Amino acid sequence: MSRQPGSIKIFGDTYPNGVWGELKEGVASHIYGNLVALALFNGESKLFACTGFFIDYADKCPAILTSASLVRNLDGTIIEGLRIVVLLPNNERCEGKLEHYSLHYNVALASVKNYNVDCPALKHQTMYYSTKVVAVGRRFEPDLVMAASGICTRWSGKLDCNDLRYTTCTITKAGIGGPLVDVNGNFVGMNYYDRNMGTPFLRFDLLCGILNYFKIGQ
Repeated sequence: MSRQPGSIKIFGDTYPNGVWGELKEGVASHIYGNLVALALFNGESKLFACTGFFIDYADKCPAILTSASLVRNLDGTIIEGLRIVVLLPNNERCEGKLEHYSLHYNVALASVKNYNVDCPALKHQTMYYSTKVVAVGRRFEPDLVMAASGICTRWSGKLDCNDLRYTTCTITKAGIGGPLVDVNGNFVGMNYYDRNMGTPFLRFDLLCGILNYFKIGQ
């Protein structure tokens, strides 16, 4: 196994400045209160860090939705036996546990112990091209909550993947696994990263299907 954390840079506007003020009243603080950063450690060495967010998963049990990139090795397998550390909304750090994952869709669910949060049931409205959206992320070290605005585009990306859509939001790798929302707080999807053009995201309807599979299939 050989993974390097690379340079995790700041993107967009840091909370509560800039685009945060364009969100409907109460949306920014609600996002902030459910957003986490996750890091994978081998001993004291941080291998990778990304964003996650609490969701109402099963029986109102909070779970952290994030990208499987957190625990995916370079050969496409899951990295076993390493430590996940979660930076919580209250700025405390605790150990996280990988509960479910899909390497095909690059989705993972993690959990933490003894942390209660008013996690949202995911709300969604039909998105149209040119709808304004906001990509949100949290940096693990130093702790920064960031957001970048853009619009949904018709471009489906250079990869032949009908499951992904793109926005014009500009983020960094710190935003991988973070939520994509509209200005009213409706959930649009989960962000990935493309250094060349736009930000890919996995659609809301597909994420719901994956979460349902986690509930009944594992």
